[in-house]
Amino acid sequence: MDVLSRVERELTGYCSSEDVTKKIKALSERLANIDTEISKQYNFTDVHNYSINPPKYILAKLKMAASQCGANYSKAYTRMFETIRQNFTSAIENARDTPLGERAVKIHSLSYALQFLPEEFQNSFKLNVDDL
Repeated sequence: MDVLSRVERELTGYCSSEDVTKKIKALSERLANIDTEISKQYNFTDVHNYSINPPKYILAKLKMAASQCGANYSKAYTRMFETIRQNFTSAIENARDTPLGERAVKIHSLSYALQFLPEEFQNSFKLNVDDL
């Protein structure tokens, strides 16, 4: 984005295009709000949907983008990481509060969802699921 802004400034003396300026501004705004946009695109509140959009792969892509593209993607990565952690913790607590007769189904569902989580989560959450 910095390079694009620099090119625009350099070209201002030779030619100016309102259309280009508007598109650069729109791109800048979208990039500034990338964490919100990604949160809307991927809903990680229901652990049953983790097989559809695996958090493991999405977080890996965000981590790579953060290392190459800067703070906006780092912010998105952190936000997603925390959202997934909170939602999975909540799902474990929900399973813990479930009557014993229904708990086995929830435990199986959580165990299945574990494989779609990043390694950082799998070990600690596996212990929590096993304790159920």
